[in-house]
Amino acid sequence: GTPIGQELAAGAIWKTCANDPSQKEEVLRAIAGLVKLLASGTTSAQEQAAGALRSACINSPTNKRELNRVNGIAALVEAVRMGTVRCKEQASAALANASANSAENQAAARHAGAIPELLNLIKTEGSPQVLECAAAALRNLCVSCAENQDELNRCGGIQPLLALLARHDASPQLLEYAMGALWKACTLSDLNRQTILACGIAPVEALRSSDSVPPEVRRCAEGLWQVLGLQRGAGGGGAGGAGAGGAPVMS
Repeated sequence: GTPIGQELAAGAIWKTCANDPSQKEEVLRAIAGLVKLLASGTTSAQEQAAGALRSACINSPTNKRELNRVNGIAALVEAVRMGTVRCKEQASAALANASANSAENQAAARHAGAIPELLNLIKTEGSPQVLECAAAALRNLCVSCAENQDELNRCGGIQPLLALLARHDASPQLLEYAMGALWKACTLSDLNRQTILACGIAPVEALRSSDSVPPEVRRCAEGLWQVLGLQRGAGGGGAGGAGAGGAPVMS
């Protein structure tokens, strides 16, 4: 179709997936086209395609497998690297959703270079939405995946995530995702645990004991606290939070 037609079609798929989750399996046959549009469409079409893939992958193992089959993980990583700010946001969220409960997509993302690209966003992008989606993607990539936890360490990813916790303008969502990423990065990595302890745990401790942040942030902080082998204090929340396979981000 024409460029405007492609953009409108991708936007319609995004809206359908976001508003009616029961239609996600019907989108399966469109995923290859969305990936192609993400790689070669107009700027607006790329943004719409990344958003459609973001929504299509929420809680849909079939769509996640199809995305990987058509090399969509690599296309999303390239969009994180080269896209507009809005495209970076949507592509990061798509990587987060595609990696949740999918060891196959976690590995594909690592091989495509997702972790250093997401860290680059955290270091260089000022958009709160981009930061939230990048942190969520790193969290889900690290869940129960020793290789990705090691890759995060190799790329120097602990310090930038800790820095997000200390931002005066950090949203509750950003604090949750960044704390969750640190927590999940430590479950199978002695190096990451050692790095956090060496860098200083003051931001973690402050959020863990704060009554002014949402319970989910405190639960993630408590989970990290326990993984670090530190004593649990009275009044700390349980070690709940993102599930074993990571949680999706919003549509």
